[in-house]
Amino acid sequence: MQLPSLGVMSLATKPSKSMALEGAVDAAEGNSSAAPPVGIVLPRAGLVGPSKLFDSLGRILYHINSFVVEILAIGMIALASYLLLGLRAQPDLALFSQLLTVLVVDTVIIVFGLFPVLLFYLGKRENPYRWLYATLAGAITGFLSGDAYLSLSVTMRHGKESLGVPRTVGGPAFPLAVLFGRAGTALVTAVSFVVILKSYSSLGITVLQVLWVMGASFVVSYLLGSVPGMGAFVALSLLCGSYGKGLEQGFLILKPVAPLLVGFGVMLDMVSASLVSLLVARHEGVQKEIEVKDYI
Repeated sequence: MQLPSLGVMSLATKPSKSMALEGAVDAAEGNSSAAPPVGIVLPRAGLVGPSKLFDSLGRILYHINSFVVEILAIGMIALASYLLLGLRAQPDLALFSQLLTVLVVDTVIIVFGLFPVLLFYLGKRENPYRWLYATLAGAITGFLSGDAYLSLSVTMRHGKESLGVPRTVGGPAFPLAVLFGRAGTALVTAVSFVVILKSYSSLGITVLQVLWVMGASFVVSYLLGSVPGMGAFVALSLLCGSYGKGLEQGFLILKPVAPLLVGFGVMLDMVSASLVSLLVARHEGVQKEIEVKDYI
């Protein structure tokens, strides 16, 4: 199984064409327009020439993206079925029960514990689980699809329509968080690599090894922009290749559960991107308060 090397990944880290369109779509509203790659916002006052063109295209493409998100629920049924059928075809899933249990526990602690506490103390000290409710759609899409850019479309729309994050903030914040802030994927990569280390060695894992895994996972997470649908697994292959010592092909041990690893990573990525964007909007004082009953 051929996966890209670290050098190729570093050169290929850039948003895809579809990502560029989504950045233009979701960064254009009201008093703003956007440069397509990462949703850089320009002041609307006095727009002329190309700026007006991008502003108009942004509005049109946003509505197209909204329509796609509306009908995406039907596609989620197909994605969920594909994931379940693929897992049923794997006869040895029980071998990975310990890894999956650790990932589930970590996800629950982070999503229902750590992030709400951070939002409570860094935000307005109100019920933080309203934010979590608004983020569910993007998180579920991320887990089922395993694709960061597909999930980003859903997360950005819910960020605007449910969380009240204007596209002047969400335009740059969401894409940048998904391109360079893959915290969930880094966590899944680190946990999975520790499992591989333990399977290859009967000796205990040293503190230096743990620190190396944490640092390497953090660095590699910045190089995954070109692989939105295989983030955690590609990151794991890069770590194995960089570590050496006979572990170059070690990531293949976890191939049967690769869709779950990628899904957990993207789900946490969407939740963290939503949290960061909401905190930025509150810090800038531009968040629009929306009642729970009005969430989409």
